[in-house]
Amino acid sequence: MATIVCPTCGRGATVDLYGRYLVRCDQCGTNFLAVITGSKQVRQVSAVCPQCGKSELVSISGDVKVKIKCDQCGHQFIFEGGQET
Repeated sequence: MATIVCPTCGRGATVDLYGRYLVRCDQCGTNFLAVITGSKQVRQVSAVCPQCGKSELVSISGDVKVKIKCDQCGHQFIFEGGQET
């Protein structure tokens, strides 16, 4: 299931489709392209800033590298699949 939201008026509709569609909003008439893909399992892990120690939950999917900027001290670090580098 996916929710398509009109970029003009914000009206949403839930659909059980996958693929690429030209959509026309029932409310305002805006035409827009919607690409609906399958979803991946997302897990939350704790990322800890190596500079100040602030911990933050990060949602990741699979094996990914994420560049994080600490909102407390401004330090940037790479967080990789559960390990910071």
